[in-house]
Amino acid sequence: MLLDTGAQRSITGHIVSGGVAGLLLASYTNYQQYKEGTISQDKAIKNTLVAGAQGAIVTACAIGVSNALGSNNKGGFQAVLESSAYLLAGAAGVYVISNLNEDKKIKE
Repeated sequence: MLLDTGAQRSITGHIVSGGVAGLLLASYTNYQQYKEGTISQDKAIKNTLVAGAQGAIVTACAIGVSNALGSNNKGGFQAVLESSAYLLAGAAGVYVISNLNEDKKIKE
């Protein structure tokens, strides 16, 4: 155990809580922008859904890192390696979702 992070936490449960938190915060900010007329309704909805998905991914990966670093069953190297994998998966997930959200124009 590298760090005492307390009891192991449910990654699946935190996917839900992270997604809900992302949706709540993004819905407020995007609604404000929509109300001010700076973004369209479609863009506000798309931004909100993307932020919810990103919040779910980031929260799940953060819990995975915490569980790996606090596990009594893993040596230092294995805990760091597993934590790194969670960080990489989280960064990759956020990157993919961000790029799916962009409106791509095909050059002819």
